[in-house]
Amino acid sequence: MISPMKVILDTNVVVASGWKSEGTCRQVLDTVFYRKIADCYVSSAILLEYEETAQDRRFRHIHREISRQIRRVRRNARLVEPREMVTILSDPDDNKFLELAQAVNADYLITGDLKAFGELLFFGSTHIVTPAEFLDVLEAMDRL
Repeated sequence: MISPMKVILDTNVVVASGWKSEGTCRQVLDTVFYRKIADCYVSSAILLEYEETAQDRRFRHIHREISRQIRRVRRNARLVEPREMVTILSDPDDNKFLELAQAVNADYLITGDLKAFGELLFFGSTHIVTPAEFLDVLEAMDRL
């Protein structure tokens, strides 16, 4: 049996999964959680950011669905608290994702905002990819 990949979901992926039930971000969550092809990791700081973002007024019309997706992450992801700080990104809020990637030796950090991670394509052994790129990887590996 192939061991599951380790993945981290950026906040924008979780929020977007609540936006469109047939969208790429929802497909990522469905694939990770229902097909069990990857282990998803979160930290308390990341869960808090998910929750705070869901409360944003811009998302009030889809708040319920975003909250449902956050609950799904809470139920299925592994909670890990990183011990080492990372301070390489200009937005300190994004460093928490790299901290977790480093702590769990993640294979993929999936984000809808590659610009937030500057010019990084990798952080250690973690590939930083869009949801569509992640699905392409799975398809190429015949795991979709």
